[in-house]
Amino acid sequence: MARKSFPFLVSLALLFPLCGGLRSSGWNGFPGAAAGPVPDPGKQDQNGYFCEDIKKPFFAEIGPGKGEFSAQRSLAMPEKFSMPKPAGVKRVFVLGESVATILGPGYMALNDGIFGGRFLRQLAKAGVLPVKSSGIEVLNCGMSGYESYRIYGILKEVLAYSPDLIVILSGNNEGSTDRNCPGLDFELRRREFRLLERYYSLKDNPQQSRKKANLKMHGDMLAKMAAAAKKAGVPIVFCTLPANLKDMPSRRAALLDNELFAAGYTAFYQKKYAAAAEKFKLGLAELPYEYAFNFYMGRTLEKLGRTAEAGAYFRKAVDFDPDMSRASADRNALIRRVAGANGACVADLEKTFYRSSPGGLPGFDEFTDGMHWRPPFNKMVWEEIFRSAAACGIKGLEKFKAADNRGWKETPREDALKRLSYSVTWLNEEDGTFNEGSLAELAYIRQKLPGLLEEASVSPDALDKLILRNFWSLGQAMRLKELFPLFLAHLAEVERRAGNYGPALALCERALALQPGSEYFKLERAQVLAGLGRKSEAEKEFQASGRRREARALGLAYGLKLSSRTYELQSGRTAPFKKESLESQMDLCTGGGKDHQKALEACQNVVYLVSSGAEDNKNPGPLGSDASYESYKLLTALGRAEEARETLFWTVANAPASWPKLAEARKLLSKKTE
Repeated sequence: MARKSFPFLVSLALLFPLCGGLRSSGWNGFPGAAAGPVPDPGKQDQNGYFCEDIKKPFFAEIGPGKGEFSAQRSLAMPEKFSMPKPAGVKRVFVLGESVATILGPGYMALNDGIFGGRFLRQLAKAGVLPVKSSGIEVLNCGMSGYESYRIYGILKEVLAYSPDLIVILSGNNEGSTDRNCPGLDFELRRREFRLLERYYSLKDNPQQSRKKANLKMHGDMLAKMAAAAKKAGVPIVFCTLPANLKDMPSRRAALLDNELFAAGYTAFYQKKYAAAAEKFKLGLAELPYEYAFNFYMGRTLEKLGRTAEAGAYFRKAVDFDPDMSRASADRNALIRRVAGANGACVADLEKTFYRSSPGGLPGFDEFTDGMHWRPPFNKMVWEEIFRSAAACGIKGLEKFKAADNRGWKETPREDALKRLSYSVTWLNEEDGTFNEGSLAELAYIRQKLPGLLEEASVSPDALDKLILRNFWSLGQAMRLKELFPLFLAHLAEVERRAGNYGPALALCERALALQPGSEYFKLERAQVLAGLGRKSEAEKEFQASGRRREARALGLAYGLKLSSRTYELQSGRTAPFKKESLESQMDLCTGGGKDHQKALEACQNVVYLVSSGAEDNKNPGPLGSDASYESYKLLTALGRAEEARETLFWTVANAPASWPKLAEARKLLSKKTE
């Protein structure tokens, strides 16, 4: 296969920075790297990557006694260096998660062992390196998906390799602290997290309790990094992490079964922004921590020209995102606080991006997804890192600077291909829901390069030719035939939201022809028909969709006539919001399908809502007991045996005597304690 041009390869290497590189084109994601086969998900599974690989050193000596070391973990960048360190060299290690990989080979200083002196001289002329290529080594140890615990393990190792500076980028992956890995270390971390979560749950709801426990453990790990570097006499720079605030929602379905949200959401896409803001305001009064209300309130205020107010809601939305997949303002404040308390430096990338973005609100113009900035911003990132290091008193790096490297350029099509691949990777045909993150990416592509979506919508084969494959996306890319109807339905929703009801209906009909039983596709067609003003048809479609709660909420939002049998409402009257919210959570708790984690969160929310007094009960009662019992079953299914047993104990201890399943639960508990 002919080698692609350097700029194109660099843009491909940034696709799904989560993985650290592509392989479908015969590359590991960087020019000059050894060719490799497309990864086999069965052989290179995530368990091996997260649980087994970390047991071996990150670097290994190439030939005993030669003093040459290279990275050896799966998906690591092919970095090489020599020991002892050559005289006059400033050695910089970049450690972290996927955003760290953006700053890897092809983007900043590279070593002669991989790319050769000619390439380095070209970089030197561009200003990336001093004229002598041996003046600085930037060794990138970024690992996609790694969180602070795994990053700390690498830091302890590289301290032995004579670093002059260590740069840490950690904060976007802290939502997944252990990946269910076996072993005592991970079990102890799980237990610590559960204890912290229970402590914080005394005053907070389940989501906030999880976040606070997570922040505490992240802060402790960052403090350990700072202490280890200080003991070794090595300067360390912690980077705060920016986020796509205004354009990237959570990668979940919209809250369409909530009547206030559905009303605001419908008004928003009808461009009735004042009405939408009123509905979202009412929803926030009831559910201030709900991600969807905060994000859509931010979008609505932005449309109304109230940018400063919008920013506050966008920041809350990132903070309340249940996936915790982006660094929030609270997390960045934690990074600054821990660095200050431990004598470390801070490169404030969060503030840097916010200062450079219109209205202080970064979006898709700056980011490919929720947290990975686009390659042209690498110059700004490196400038902030070097500036912060110098301002902090770290000597010897003043002469090095970043430049507008040609490898940081990308064409609109290259950018759109990455976004298309992201959007497809996030689809889940098992539950058939519409992924808000996928919709956002597709809407941006439609705005910038609409022809690409037309090309992709022709057939599964046409889509297959456009999807870029890597370790993380390959499994999804191999199932495009099954995913294609859902992809078409997402395109229909993008057109519907843009007010193009004709194309939306055509795409929806195609999706239904391929998958006629989909309740969500029927719900989509009902919304399109309502938008077209075909109310009687829309009413019938809402009633036939099978999604009772979503149909009721959306039907009311469109002012349609509701069937009391279908909607279980008295004519012209809605159910109280809190009760409806509780019922929606209970439905998800007991009907979560294969998504055990999502169902578990819903069950825990029900227990909280009932036991906190939101339902005017002094104890959990039958509904709380049902939800707690379901939590036990889901924890068992997730393999969290100890937590499941404790939940079962709590269920029995707090259940009312009239609870129908009390005897069954007691019998199970007695078996667990034998």
